[in-house]
Amino acid sequence: MARAGPTTLHENSMTKLSTTPDGKIFDSELTNIFSIMIICLNLKERETQRGTFSFTKTYPYSFQVANALSVLKVLKFTVEQSKTVTSMEYSINPELGFALLKKFYSGHFLHAPADRTRSEPNHSVALQPTPKGTCILQNFAERVGMDVKNYPPILFSNFNSMYLLKFDRDPTSDKILYSKYLINFIFITMMGDSPRVWSPSAKAESIPPIKRKLKLGMWQDGESSDEDSNLNSISSTNSNIYITNLKNHYKISDSNQEIGLPDFRNASTSSIPTTTIIDSESVAKFPFHHKYFTNPESDSHVQYYISSSGVRVFENKQYYFEKGGGHVNIPYSFTGKAILQWLCDCTEIYNPNQGIGIANLLLKLQLVEPIISKGSKSNCDSFVPARNAYYKLSKLGETICHWNKPEDDKRRPKEYEINSEFNGIGTGNLGDSQASKVSVNLATTLKDPGLRLLFKEHLESEFCVENLQVYQLLKEFHSQVKTCRIIYLKSKESDNSSILSMLNKKLNDLETMACQVYVNFLAEDAPHVINIDFELRKQAIEVMDKIEDTEDDETAIERRFHTLEKKSKVFFGVSKSIYALLEDDSLPKFLESKIFNDAMATLDALSI
Repeated sequence: MARAGPTTLHENSMTKLSTTPDGKIFDSELTNIFSIMIICLNLKERETQRGTFSFTKTYPYSFQVANALSVLKVLKFTVEQSKTVTSMEYSINPELGFALLKKFYSGHFLHAPADRTRSEPNHSVALQPTPKGTCILQNFAERVGMDVKNYPPILFSNFNSMYLLKFDRDPTSDKILYSKYLINFIFITMMGDSPRVWSPSAKAESIPPIKRKLKLGMWQDGESSDEDSNLNSISSTNSNIYITNLKNHYKISDSNQEIGLPDFRNASTSSIPTTTIIDSESVAKFPFHHKYFTNPESDSHVQYYISSSGVRVFENKQYYFEKGGGHVNIPYSFTGKAILQWLCDCTEIYNPNQGIGIANLLLKLQLVEPIISKGSKSNCDSFVPARNAYYKLSKLGETICHWNKPEDDKRRPKEYEINSEFNGIGTGNLGDSQASKVSVNLATTLKDPGLRLLFKEHLESEFCVENLQVYQLLKEFHSQVKTCRIIYLKSKESDNSSILSMLNKKLNDLETMACQVYVNFLAEDAPHVINIDFELRKQAIEVMDKIEDTEDDETAIERRFHTLEKKSKVFFGVSKSIYALLEDDSLPKFLESKIFNDAMATLDALSI
């Protein structure tokens, strides 16, 4: 890998863990450490060689705890993007390292393939990334601009089958930002389009095509020459990788199976991805799947490998109500454990307590209700995440749930126009029965965590989510510039060394943010280039391509601050341009989209 040299625009090095004011490690920092650990472990699909015999069963992409602790002790990762070099380096002692492994395990990043019901790791068991952990790894690789050709092999395997429901977080406290509709959206997604009733004869669920999951370009049909291959960009992440080379290297096929890492036909373990025939089509079967994998009574540490699969439910389960009710069959019911299991497997929460918090909000908004029967541990006061705590849909939950509704009835909105008003969104008290009136415009869409999540999904389907990403980054950038300006003015009034140190750190952070925005979205060779005016892009290139004299003298901080102000002024123009594009082009399409119409139908139901 090339080293930083005279043409390097910025070199950023991160060596300390980011923490909240109360000392808690940011969840985003945990995902960074986890992802770098998996990359540094260099996990492979392991096979038993022909002609050899072993009593030890092997599992693909697995590793020993001792190896992970050794890697964590000296954890290094470097990624280059155009003229920037970002390095992450941590030194984590074995005690903290094992505590982190426990966090990764409880957050369902990892599981023990040889002991699927194990609740926590120990030093003697092999560990393996889960579908959630693999998705987190992909999100990290995309976020830091990692070259697709350098992706870990597990990302090209059937382990990479999950789309996680993501949440925005408070930049200071790291707490999840909620709104009333966000909770409703989580509820609808968790329930799925129809009840997921377990049966030992149930067909395996197909997983998404790997080329779609990795956002790869369209595959060529038929044979192509080497000269033709360089005309086919593999993805927006790296336009210099040829489709043909990648397909050959990872044995990616154009069939429904989509991926076949090194010749699974000769593998010796049942944990390696296979295929099954479903409705006359060959589809990939998930590596962990087995007959009782999705049984609601299962104690498996992980139970979901695709997020579109709803929570596991019982059908016509009989409950006994002691106070005169007698025996009653409830059409569909589910356990508190099943709810927490889905939230831990299929969303971007990093510890079970966050999942319990979301489940409590489902109760508070009266989307589910406890079954107060003999043998059930559920109650009306708080959510109980136990296998013998039973719940069912409330009347409101039945109204907005998609179960047993015709496809065209699932998205049956009223007519809404830009700036029209509707009920149901609120970022304050989630239990407030007085639904606030909110105008459907870009400002309120971006402010509400639920609508913002829907807007992002719409933009992803339109292949222009980078516009929202760069706008949010620039919004945070300008907020931090204001803070930096205050610190700078204080430093002018005093020669206090602590203030100068604070200013220097803030300048380093902002220079890094500016370079990330520029390299990823504004540079001529940016992997996620955005559509802005030519003159505006020219200004951004001029202000960013100027390599500053890094000689440390009395005026160094002064020069850096004024350069930052120039960058901020140009970036503000970019931010205004992107906002106008989102407002004039993307928002009207969003308001006409199925996903928004579905939201409106749900809000209509809530106002009944």
